[in-house]
Amino acid sequence: MHSFVLIIVMLMVKLRAIRMCSEEEYDDYLQKYSLKCGGTCDEYKRLHYNDFVANCRDMMSLESFSPYSMEFTILTDFNKRDLQGLHDVQQKHSGRGSYYEEIVPDVDHIEPVYSTMEREYCSNHPSLSQYAVSSNCSLSWVTMIVNAGERVLAQMGINERLSVDFVLQCYNRSDICEGMTMNEIATRLRQIGLVREEDAKHAMDEGESVCSIPLSQHYRFDVQKPEGYNRGGLMNLVSGGNPVLVAISMDLLQLRFVKDMREEEEVLRRSVYEPSIYGLVTGYVKTTEEVDGYWVFEGTPSPCESVNVKLPMRANETNTDFAGIAGYAFAIALKGGIPTTVAPTTVAPTTVAPSVAPTTVTPTTVAPTTVAPTTVAPTTVAPMTVAPTTMAPTTVAPTTVAPTTVAPTTVAPTTVAPTTVAPTTMAPTTVAPTTMAPTTVAPTTVAPTTVAPTTVAPTTVAPTTVAPTTVAPTTVAPTTVAPTPTLYPITANECWSDTPVPLNVEVITVGDDMCNEENDRIDLSKYVNLKNVSIGNDCFFYQDVLNLTGLHSLERVMIGENSFTKRKNDYGNDANRKLYVKNCDALKELKIGRYSFSDYSVIEIENVNSLELIEMGDMDSLSCSFYSASLELKNLPKLKSLLFGKRAFRDSSRLVLENLPELTSIQLGWNAFHFNDVESSTLVMRNLPKLTSLTTTTLINSYSFYYPRHITLYDIPALTTVTLPYAFYYKDDVSTNCNIGELKTFFTKQCPA
Repeated sequence: MHSFVLIIVMLMVKLRAIRMCSEEEYDDYLQKYSLKCGGTCDEYKRLHYNDFVANCRDMMSLESFSPYSMEFTILTDFNKRDLQGLHDVQQKHSGRGSYYEEIVPDVDHIEPVYSTMEREYCSNHPSLSQYAVSSNCSLSWVTMIVNAGERVLAQMGINERLSVDFVLQCYNRSDICEGMTMNEIATRLRQIGLVREEDAKHAMDEGESVCSIPLSQHYRFDVQKPEGYNRGGLMNLVSGGNPVLVAISMDLLQLRFVKDMREEEEVLRRSVYEPSIYGLVTGYVKTTEEVDGYWVFEGTPSPCESVNVKLPMRANETNTDFAGIAGYAFAIALKGGIPTTVAPTTVAPTTVAPSVAPTTVTPTTVAPTTVAPTTVAPTTVAPMTVAPTTMAPTTVAPTTVAPTTVAPTTVAPTTVAPTTVAPTTMAPTTVAPTTMAPTTVAPTTVAPTTVAPTTVAPTTVAPTTVAPTTVAPTTVAPTTVAPTPTLYPITANECWSDTPVPLNVEVITVGDDMCNEENDRIDLSKYVNLKNVSIGNDCFFYQDVLNLTGLHSLERVMIGENSFTKRKNDYGNDANRKLYVKNCDALKELKIGRYSFSDYSVIEIENVNSLELIEMGDMDSLSCSFYSASLELKNLPKLKSLLFGKRAFRDSSRLVLENLPELTSIQLGWNAFHFNDVESSTLVMRNLPKLTSLTTTTLINSYSFYYPRHITLYDIPALTTVTLPYAFYYKDDVSTNCNIGELKTFFTKQCPA
C-alpha cells in the first residue's frame, strides 16, 4: 500500500513538472528576467531552454521533500558549466593554518540584520546587467563591497547610495570577472574607500574619471580582523555589529531554486571545498548542541539577484573552513568623519578694476560657506576680459558673518570660465574712503574674522559714470605657482595600506624595509599619470600580484633586492604570485634586483612597445629572480638588451624570444635559464635579426640553456659571440633553418658545415 502511494506521489510530481516546465513557463520566466537576453530572446532561448526544463524538473522533484521552499531564481536556466563561470572568487583558500586555541564566543546568538541587498543593480546599472547572463561572471565581490559600505552608513543614520562604477573602475582588476583576494579588498577599502553614486555620476557627466574624485569626498574604512581564524573568532567578529565580509564555499547548484531562507528553519548543508561567492555574514545561531548552529549569509551570485541562506556551523572550533567560510574574513567601520561634499554653483557677475595682469594660480579648495541673504540692486555689467585662472588648494579658516540682508546665494568651489568685462557704468554709491596700495597676492591662510552687522539699503542704479575713488588699480604681476607635487615618497613611518596616495601622482618612491605586514598591498594600475616607480630593498613580502597594466605614461620601473618575495635570500614556487606588465606604451626600462620575485611563478610582459631594457638580478651574485617562472618576450619593437642574473629563471620550463628586431645583447649569469628537466621544457628563439651577443659570465660550466627538450631556432643571422658552456643537453627535438649564426656549432647534426 505504502509503495503504491509513493508511486502515485512521484507520478503526480512528474506530471506537475512536465506541466510547469513548459515553453510557456520559460517565456514567462524570461519576461521576468528580460535583462538576460536584452528583450530579443530567441537565440538565448534556443541555447538555454533545455537547461531551464532540466532544472525546473529537478526543482519539482525535490520540492515535495525539501525542508525549505523553492522558487525560480535568475540562475534557474544555468547549467553546471554556466554556474562554474560565476565563481569569481580569486582567493582559493584562507592561507591560514588551523588555530587550535579555542575561542569562547561572547554571544551564542546574533539575529541577522539584512542589509540593502534588495537593491536592483541590474535595472539601475546597465554595465552590470551583462554579468547576469551565463556567459559572464558573478561580480559578487563588487556587490559585497558596495553593500557592506552602505550598511555601515545606514548604521550611522546615513541613507546613501554608493557607486558600483567606482569599484569596477578604481579597484583595478585587469579582468573584473577574476574577483579579488580578501586582503586586496581590505586594502582598497582602507586606501581609497568608496564614493557616493551621485558624485560618480557627476564626474562621468563632466567627462571625468570616477577615480579622479578627490579623496576628501571618499568614505574610507577601518578593517578589523578576527581575533582567531576559527569559529569562535568569527562569531565574536560578527557580534561586534559591523558588516563582516567573507568568501563562502557554497554549492551554487542549490541556488537554481533556493533564494531566500530568512523564514526557514532548515540549513543549506551542501558546500564545496573551493570558495565560490563573496558576501556578508549577517548573523549566526549556536545552540548548546555542538553540531547545531548556522551562519546567516547574504550574497549576490548574480549582481541582479541576492540570496539569503543559512550555512551549517560545524563542530570544529579550530578553523573557519569547517563552518563553510573560506578565506579571510574581516569587518569594516567608517574611518574618520563624513567626507566633504562639493556641489557645482553659479557665480554672480563681478566688477573688476581695470588693468589686472594675468595671474596663474594653482587650484584652490574652499570649504563650503553659508552666507546670509543680501538684497543687491540690479547691476548692468559690460563685458570684461579676464584671463583664465587656475586655482590651487588653499585652507580658508571659518568666517563669522553677522546677519545681512543678501539675496540667497549658494557659494561653493567653482571653475570660472573666461569672461569679457569692460568698464561698468553705475550709479553713485556711498563708499567709505579707502586707500589701497598695490598688493602682491600670494597664497594666504585667512584667520577667523568677526564682521559687524551691516544693513545694505536698496540702491537705485541709473546710468552714470563712476567717479574715481581712492582705490588705485592694482597690478598683479604674473605669478607661476608650481603644480601639485608629483613625487610621492613612502617613508619608514608609513606604508601604502595606511597612506592615501593621490591618484594624479607621477612618481612613486618606496624606501627600504617597507610594507611587510600581511595586509600591505600595492596597486599601481589606478595611477594613470604614473611615470616612474622606485621601490627599495626588502619590501612587500606578502604582495601576491603586482599589476602594471594600462599605465600609458609609465617610463621606468626600478625595484631593489629581496622585494616581493616571502623567501628572503631564498627562492620558491608559488603559482598564486604573479607580475603583469601590459599595455604600458611608454615603458623603457624594467630593472629588478637580486632575489626579488624569487617565488613568483608567473610573469607576463605584453604590449610594451617602447621597452628597451630588461634587467633581472645581479650577474655577480646569486639572484634567483622568478626561479621557477616561464618567460615570453614577443613583438617588442625597441627591446635592445636583456640581462638575467645568477640563477634567475633557474627552473624555468619555457623561454620564448620572438620578433625582437632591435635586440642586440643577451647576458646570462651562472645557471640562468638552466631549465627544468621535464618533458615540456621549451626554448624558442625566432626572428632576432640584430642579436650579436649571447653570453654568460663564466667560460666553464655555466649550465645556462642546459635542459630544454624542445628547441626552435630561426633567423638569428648576426649572432657572432656565443659563450654557453654546457648548453643543450637534449638535441632530439630541434627545429631550425640553420640561419642562426654561431649557434650552429651546437647543432652540427641539423646544420652540417
